[in-house]
Amino acid sequence: MKDEVQILKAVPLFARMPVQKLRMLAFTSERVHFAPGDPIAREGEMSSVAYVILCGEAEVSAPAGVGSTVSGLIGERDVIGESALLCERPRIASVTAKTEVVALRVNRDCYMRLVADCPHSTAQTIRLLGERMNATLC
Repeated sequence: MKDEVQILKAVPLFARMPVQKLRMLAFTSERVHFAPGDPIAREGEMSSVAYVILCGEAEVSAPAGVGSTVSGLIGERDVIGESALLCERPRIASVTAKTEVVALRVNRDCYMRLVADCPHSTAQTIRLLGERMNATLC
């Protein structure tokens, strides 16, 4: 669990969270494994979880127009589906494991309980989501 806490501390989404909250987040999150080619998230699905990649690489693909796809690679310390921590909405992209991936599955209810008395963490989450939305729309 010590490794998970160190990785969470290095993730901008969780960087302002006190260490004791990061320990609780690591404890309440589930470690999951994905083989190459396994779907981690599917565009359009509703979800109440986010994934923090502990190791491995995944490919992100999202529709960019009729018949075209924008792809990118993500890896250690990247977060998949962070908007699911605040609200229930369809995923905007699909993510597939490119290599073997180990990730922490963070549940919205657990996350919200942990940040309820930690306004800096909530504000950080909102700011980062706003920046990501702005980058996606521009």
